[in-house]
Amino acid sequence: MACKDNQSGLMNTPSNFERRVINGTIYRVINQEEVKGNPDLAWNAFIDLIALEDYESLSQIQKHAHLAFWYESEIQNGGHYQYFVNQGTQRLPTALEALRTLAAHEQATVLENAARTLHRLDTSPESVEDFIDASIKSNLAKFDAEYGACKKSMNFHLQKYLDQNYAHFLIEE
Repeated sequence: MACKDNQSGLMNTPSNFERRVINGTIYRVINQEEVKGNPDLAWNAFIDLIALEDYESLSQIQKHAHLAFWYESEIQNGGHYQYFVNQGTQRLPTALEALRTLAAHEQATVLENAARTLHRLDTSPESVEDFIDASIKSNLAKFDAEYGACKKSMNFHLQKYLDQNYAHFLIEE
């Protein structure tokens, strides 16, 4: 449930894509011909990079996508309560900046408003029942609904960001 030792909790998960580091920047390598036949391959490699790489090892452009991806992932899997339990508030200003950089202004507003309502948050529920109970008591569910009502999805914003910054994430050979 809660994974506090790193940003993603997946650092030991093997990637399905070749990882290449050039001048300190991490990329995923994809086959040019395969991308023509399967456009989703670029998206999958992009998600692979931003989901599996350690936050500190990413470039600034990649960090924006990473933070937006993990906000989306946490919200979809357990709502704002889960987001704050797993991610805390240490990177909240950076996450808000990332969302705005991706033009996900509605989502940034929702996150900012959710953060304003935080009081004392039980960040270490010991069971699923404790997690659910604490989530209900947190009063963050209304922000989950607001997030779901955003006109454009986070995937839309991430795809647009990838399109604008393709060369910062992927190498086609």
